[in-house]
Amino acid sequence: ECDTEISKAAELNIRKNNKGNQIRVTNADVRKFTLPRGLVADVVIMEMLDTWLIAEQQSSAIISLRKNVIINKQTTLLPDKVNRLLRVVKYDFNFYGFNLPIVVQARNYGARPRIKTVYSKFHDFGTVELHHLTSTRVGGTIDVEIQKVGKINAVELRSDILMLGKQYVSTTDMNMPVIVPVKERAVSKGQILRFNISYVMGKGFSSLKISQRAN
Repeated sequence: ECDTEISKAAELNIRKNNKGNQIRVTNADVRKFTLPRGLVADVVIMEMLDTWLIAEQQSSAIISLRKNVIINKQTTLLPDKVNRLLRVVKYDFNFYGFNLPIVVQARNYGARPRIKTVYSKFHDFGTVELHHLTSTRVGGTIDVEIQKVGKINAVELRSDILMLGKQYVSTTDMNMPVIVPVKERAVSKGQILRFNISYVMGKGFSSLKISQRAN
């Protein structure tokens, strides 16, 4: 645990529950953490997980754990894979009388009804396999087929995670859907839009770039 106060609270709770001989808390940045020579982690459980791994530090942490020989191919990672999904929508960005086309993390159910029209099914932008992760830089394209006539102004990002082969969908608290504004465009049924997407995992939504063009 990187935060000193959280580490102290964890140690206090461990002592109160008489688990001091089973659990040890280390106050350190996991990216700089090391084990005694020859020791490798059997299991790594990491909560630093968010939609598309854009904001949290899980990707850089996993890369550092491998670099510092804390994990190897035999280490069980929980989770071990993240599926990235995208669909095209029309979103109501009017808040309190202001037009605010900003990134919206749908942490509560009030954010979801602002999706006024869904223009495509969810399309797969690829799976992040944490055991094979070597870089935090992401770049690629995704082709999306439009299913109805209208105007789009946003994409909805979603992540599903996999643990030991079992898939878990996003919730309003973990991997919550994220609405990202894009250039408004009139679309027609059957049209294919190509989205160019790039970002750096762990750098936040300021690093996320999404552009579009019709094929």
